[in-house]
Amino acid sequence: MYFIIEDKEQLSRLEMSDQAFIQVVTSNDYYHPKLARVSLIYYNNSSKGYVFVINHCEGFSLELKLVQEFLQKHNKIYLLDKKLHSYFLDLPNSIDVQFICLDKNNEYSSFECNTPVHRDFYIKHPILPTINEIIPISKHYERCECL
Repeated sequence: MYFIIEDKEQLSRLEMSDQAFIQVVTSNDYYHPKLARVSLIYYNNSSKGYVFVINHCEGFSLELKLVQEFLQKHNKIYLLDKKLHSYFLDLPNSIDVQFICLDKNNEYSSFECNTPVHRDFYIKHPILPTINEIIPISKHYERCECL
Protein backbone atom coordinates (compact mmCIF):
# COMPACT_ATOMS: atom_id res chain seq x y z
CA MET A 1 0.00 0.00 0.00
CA TYR A 2 1.30 3.43 -0.84
CA PHE A 3 0.11 6.96 -0.27
CA ILE A 4 -0.04 9.76 -2.78
CA ILE A 5 0.53 13.27 -1.46
CA GLU A 6 -0.91 15.81 -3.87
CA ASP A 7 -1.93 18.89 -1.88
CA LYS A 8 -0.68 21.16 0.89
CA GLU A 9 -3.06 19.76 3.51
CA GLN A 10 -1.92 16.15 2.97
CA LEU A 11 1.71 17.28 3.15
CA SER A 12 1.11 19.13 6.43
CA ARG A 13 -0.41 15.97 7.98
CA LEU A 14 2.58 13.84 7.03
CA GLU A 15 4.52 12.65 10.06
CA MET A 16 7.96 14.22 10.34
CA SER A 17 11.00 12.08 10.92
CA ASP A 18 14.64 12.80 11.67
CA GLN A 19 15.86 11.33 8.38
CA ALA A 20 14.40 10.13 5.10
CA PHE A 21 15.26 8.76 1.66
CA ILE A 22 14.05 10.57 -1.47
CA GLN A 23 14.24 9.93 -5.19
CA VAL A 24 13.25 12.50 -7.81
CA VAL A 25 11.47 11.02 -10.82
CA THR A 26 12.00 13.36 -13.76
CA SER A 27 9.77 13.64 -16.82
CA ASN A 28 12.20 11.46 -18.83
CA ASP A 29 15.08 9.38 -17.43
CA TYR A 30 17.12 9.79 -20.63
CA TYR A 31 16.99 13.60 -20.68
CA HIS A 32 19.57 15.79 -18.97
CA PRO A 33 18.07 17.26 -15.77
CA LYS A 34 18.34 20.76 -17.23
CA LEU A 35 15.94 19.68 -20.01
CA ALA A 36 13.53 17.80 -17.76
CA ARG A 37 11.15 18.67 -14.96
CA VAL A 38 10.13 16.90 -11.78
CA SER A 39 7.26 14.50 -12.25
CA LEU A 40 7.21 12.81 -8.83
CA ILE A 41 9.24 12.66 -5.66
CA TYR A 42 9.42 9.39 -3.78
CA TYR A 43 9.79 9.90 -0.02
CA ASN A 44 10.46 7.18 2.56
CA ASN A 45 10.69 8.05 6.25
CA SER A 46 12.09 4.60 7.20
CA SER A 47 8.65 3.22 7.97
CA LYS A 48 6.54 4.04 4.91
CA GLY A 49 6.94 5.20 1.32
CA TYR A 50 5.01 8.13 -0.15
CA VAL A 51 4.82 9.74 -3.57
CA PHE A 52 4.65 13.53 -3.89
CA VAL A 53 2.91 14.40 -7.15
CA ILE A 54 4.46 17.41 -8.89
CA ASN A 55 3.65 16.90 -12.61
CA HIS A 56 1.74 13.72 -13.46
CA CYS A 57 -1.48 12.92 -15.31
CA GLU A 58 -2.83 10.76 -12.45
CA GLY A 59 -2.78 13.38 -9.72
CA PHE A 60 -3.12 16.99 -8.72
CA SER A 61 0.06 19.04 -8.60
CA LEU A 62 1.85 19.85 -5.37
CA GLU A 63 4.17 22.85 -5.46
CA LEU A 64 7.84 21.84 -5.54
CA LYS A 65 8.64 24.74 -3.19
CA LEU A 66 6.40 23.22 -0.48
CA VAL A 67 8.09 19.85 -0.81
CA GLN A 68 11.51 21.47 -0.55
CA GLU A 69 10.48 23.32 2.62
CA PHE A 70 9.19 20.06 4.09
CA LEU A 71 12.43 18.20 3.24
CA GLN A 72 14.64 20.95 4.66
CA LYS A 73 13.10 20.32 8.10
CA HIS A 74 14.78 16.89 8.21
CA ASN A 75 18.24 16.46 9.75
CA LYS A 76 19.36 14.04 7.02
CA ILE A 77 18.04 13.34 3.54
CA TYR A 78 19.50 10.31 1.78
CA LEU A 79 19.35 10.19 -1.99
CA LEU A 80 20.93 8.63 -5.06
CA ASP A 81 22.84 11.07 -7.26
CA LYS A 82 23.07 14.33 -5.36
CA LYS A 83 24.04 16.19 -8.54
CA LEU A 84 20.79 15.22 -10.31
CA HIS A 85 18.73 16.24 -7.29
CA SER A 86 20.55 19.59 -7.05
CA TYR A 87 18.94 20.67 -10.33
CA PHE A 88 15.53 20.57 -8.65
CA LEU A 89 15.96 20.82 -4.89
CA ASP A 90 18.25 22.80 -2.59
CA LEU A 91 18.96 20.33 0.22
CA PRO A 92 22.08 21.17 2.23
CA ASN A 93 21.18 18.33 4.62
CA SER A 94 21.44 15.64 1.90
CA ILE A 95 23.74 12.63 1.77
CA ASP A 96 24.54 10.85 -1.49
CA VAL A 97 24.10 7.10 -0.96
CA GLN A 98 26.17 6.35 -4.06
CA PHE A 99 29.29 7.69 -2.37
CA ILE A 100 28.60 5.61 0.73
CA CYS A 101 28.24 2.49 -1.44
CA LEU A 102 31.51 2.86 -3.38
CA ASP A 103 33.42 -0.40 -3.38
CA LYS A 104 37.16 -0.90 -3.04
CA ASN A 105 37.67 -0.25 -6.76
CA ASN A 106 35.80 3.09 -6.65
CA GLU A 107 32.85 1.65 -8.57
CA TYR A 108 29.18 2.22 -7.87
CA SER A 109 26.77 -0.57 -7.13
CA SER A 110 24.07 -1.04 -9.73
CA PHE A 111 20.62 0.24 -8.77
CA GLU A 112 18.65 -1.16 -11.72
CA CYS A 113 15.04 -1.34 -10.58
CA ASN A 114 12.98 -0.69 -13.70
CA THR A 115 9.68 -2.53 -13.90
CA PRO A 116 8.49 -4.29 -17.08
CA VAL A 117 6.15 -1.33 -17.61
CA HIS A 118 9.09 1.11 -17.55
CA ARG A 119 11.03 -1.04 -20.02
CA ASP A 120 8.05 -1.32 -22.40
CA PHE A 121 7.28 2.40 -22.33
CA TYR A 122 10.91 3.33 -22.92
CA ILE A 123 11.27 0.84 -25.78
CA LYS A 124 8.17 2.21 -27.53
CA HIS A 125 8.62 5.95 -26.73
CA PRO A 126 12.25 6.64 -25.74
CA ILE A 127 12.29 10.30 -26.78
CA LEU A 128 8.87 11.35 -25.48
CA PRO A 129 9.78 14.30 -23.20
CA THR A 130 7.09 13.51 -20.64
CA ILE A 131 7.12 9.70 -20.67
CA ASN A 132 7.34 9.35 -16.87
CA GLU A 133 4.27 11.52 -16.52
CA ILE A 134 2.12 8.85 -18.20
CA ILE A 135 3.65 5.74 -16.59
CA PRO A 136 1.33 4.85 -13.67
CA ILE A 137 2.32 6.27 -10.29
CA SER A 138 2.06 2.78 -8.79
CA LYS A 139 4.86 1.58 -11.13
CA HIS A 140 7.11 4.49 -10.12
CA TYR A 141 6.40 3.63 -6.49
CA GLU A 142 7.33 -0.01 -7.16
CA ARG A 143 10.59 1.03 -8.82
CA CYS A 144 11.52 3.41 -5.98
CA GLU A 145 10.71 0.82 -3.30
CA CYS A 146 13.25 -1.46 -5.00
CA LEU A 147 15.94 1.18 -4.43
